[in-house]
Amino acid sequence: RASLAHLAAHFDTQTKPSHRALADAQATAEILLILLAMAQERGLHTLEEVARFCEPSARRNYHKIVLTEPLPAGPGVYIMQDEQRRPLYIGKAENLRRRTRDHFLQKQAHGARQALELLHTIRTIPTGSEFEALLLELRLIAQHKPPYNDHGTRAQSYQYVKLTAEEYPRLYATPNRLDDGAVYAGPFRKAGMARRLVDCLNSLFPLRTCTRMPAAATASRDLSGKAPSPHACQRFALGACLGPCRIPLNGEYQKVVGEVSHVLRGEYQHLDGQLERRQEEFAKLLAYEQAARTRDFRETLTAATRTIRRLREALGVYAIVAYPAVERHAVALWGIAGGQVVSREEAWLDTYSQSDAAALVAAICAAVPPHPPLPPEAIDEVLLIGDWVRHHRSAPAILELPPPGAGRTAAALTAAATSLVTRLPLFCKDCA
Repeated sequence: RASLAHLAAHFDTQTKPSHRALADAQATAEILLILLAMAQERGLHTLEEVARFCEPSARRNYHKIVLTEPLPAGPGVYIMQDEQRRPLYIGKAENLRRRTRDHFLQKQAHGARQALELLHTIRTIPTGSEFEALLLELRLIAQHKPPYNDHGTRAQSYQYVKLTAEEYPRLYATPNRLDDGAVYAGPFRKAGMARRLVDCLNSLFPLRTCTRMPAAATASRDLSGKAPSPHACQRFALGACLGPCRIPLNGEYQKVVGEVSHVLRGEYQHLDGQLERRQEEFAKLLAYEQAARTRDFRETLTAATRTIRRLREALGVYAIVAYPAVERHAVALWGIAGGQVVSREEAWLDTYSQSDAAALVAAICAAVPPHPPLPPEAIDEVLLIGDWVRHHRSAPAILELPPPGAGRTAAALTAAATSLVTRLPLFCKDCA
């Protein structure tokens, strides 16, 4: 460990420490000034950056920070590439230079450190806004699938909860959404969430869980060649299944299916009220284990329905999103229909007219966006747009349009076009 005397000798300070307060303080101040100058030369401006630089893993790749020096300070997307120009990591930033420097100056996960080891060049794509950077980042990650990106690759692991369209439906988790008449909930980013919802609903409702519908004991053999068992399953014996394979049902099973369908569509307030009362009753009876289990059911249903509603609301977005374009005196306009981008154009302040705005509004309203089942890679973008519109709904950048229905009148569309023209100067770079 270096002492003050060793440091003073190394840096050849004018004042030499002598175990006297004044001399030692003056030597320390000289050393501090020298170290601050060295930190500034290396681009270190904060105490956190200096502390990070002192870690061996950071110093190993720190010399590559020079790659960030020529980068722009505006919003955009950056692509970290290896020696063969293959994407290692793709990210977005409000300030490209500052964000890429953070990779060298902040603690990184193992994958990010590996990317820095292989880093050879940093390519940037400037955008006019953070919104455009988010969209571009998502699309580039889906296109290139960089090895060190986790965000943006969730589509491959999405899971749905499916209530089949059989005569006596059953419930299970699946990665695939088909156009087969079944009721689907999701998608859920974590398979565990989908499985918990299935277990929760199968515990609360007497649905069958068998993968093939057992027939009566006298029925013919199934496709596997095995005769169906004449014995009832354990769920039926415990009263956890209505047993459509064993006893005639007069609409009871369809009633249960209807209740489950409501939950899968995000409508569970009535069920939550029942569970809340049940939880309170268990607590009064000191049945704490059952009360805790009921509480867990409520938490699962709350989290699941939040996810279900999020996608449903995102698919209902009809809007124009306006932000500055990269070019001066231009505004980028995104047309959103059904939560998906159906158009993008640039409006020039000195030429954009009411008729141009009316044509854009009409085109968005006439667009027929793809309906579910959506391809997995489209889901992230729909959710991104839905979240952005929800969080920035009160901002002038978001001009919501009437959804399909009675509210989409000619007067409403004309008012939307007029509002768009009025707002344009707010998003034009360098406009007085």
